[in-house]
Amino acid sequence: MTANLDSHDSDRASSFPRRAAAVTIAAALALPLGSSLLTATPNDGLAQPAQSGARTGDGQPAGGTPVMTLAGPQGIGIRAEPVPADAPRFEAASIRRDRSGQMPPPSQGQLVFVRGNRVTANNITVRELIRNGYNYQHVPRSFVADGPAWIDEERYNLEAVAAEPIGPVLVRNVPPPEAAAMIRSLLVDRFELELHNETREERIYELVLDRADGRLGPNLTPAQPTCLGPFDLVDLSTTSTSLALGPDGRIASGDGKPYFCPFMLSYGPRSRLMTGNMRMQDLAMFLGLMPSINTGVVDRTGLTGRYDIDLEFAAEMVLSPNSAPLPTGIVDTELPTLAGALRQQFGLRLESTRGPVEVLVIDRVGRPSEN
Repeated sequence: MTANLDSHDSDRASSFPRRAAAVTIAAALALPLGSSLLTATPNDGLAQPAQSGARTGDGQPAGGTPVMTLAGPQGIGIRAEPVPADAPRFEAASIRRDRSGQMPPPSQGQLVFVRGNRVTANNITVRELIRNGYNYQHVPRSFVADGPAWIDEERYNLEAVAAEPIGPVLVRNVPPPEAAAMIRSLLVDRFELELHNETREERIYELVLDRADGRLGPNLTPAQPTCLGPFDLVDLSTTSTSLALGPDGRIASGDGKPYFCPFMLSYGPRSRLMTGNMRMQDLAMFLGLMPSINTGVVDRTGLTGRYDIDLEFAAEMVLSPNSAPLPTGIVDTELPTLAGALRQQFGLRLESTRGPVEVLVIDRVGRPSEN
């Protein structure tokens, strides 16, 4: 299944041939809604991560400097702090259970939408609302730890109004700072949310070179940096929304402003991840967001350049409380699993290990009264 970027992100890298323009672009921060499971065979070398909440041998939270923090690789995640009485708040907010039974696509980017002074979120779980309030779109969902099962099962529709127009989106698929602050206040006021930060020892992965000679796979190639990397942190107001095909059939900016490389994720029994000008730290980050991994992935490749990537792999799709109904079982395909594809096509490998990571722990949360 494929999800599309909004109009601001409907772009194509000039380093991609014309045929790529026909490929549907998925959300640059895909998979905020857990939906699918990839099956790794023993020979793939991808061990299953432990459940969130692992402690040290004495049952206490892990110590030491976290190898991954809630700030995420882009440094935008917010740690838990008390919400003061004078914190920004919506003038009015309606929260209602979504009882339609419809499930959103398994791969989608933006969940909270801001138009003028209005903020809306449809068919969203409470855990995803927390992630949007604290800018955790770039860290695994498992880093928002604990909480009752209903915060992943029940879905809500939010319609809220602020006193003044809200500032522009600065990071793709991340609410503006003013909107995020008001969502945090809403979570405290209406959901009685209580949180704390904690460092826990968790199962994580390290992304490393697979071959002793350091040779990379055929689908991981040095990029020609003609466009912004899909996870580059830039002011969106400085980027182009006017794109055009050049005489060579490649996409170029129509107004001379920088533009983002394409980012395509088709996630299903036959899956594909394709983008350009990507750093290894961003690839590691995105792998950690995928539902089959859903834990920290640390870049240990030593590769400092930028790369065009094209990864094709097979996935087993399953139904879980926080997912859309999807077919189960790997279809008859010649494609390798995710871990196998990383080795064959990129020359990279995921190594399972343990390490201290910073998590946001849910201490208390309640169902809101509807209005």
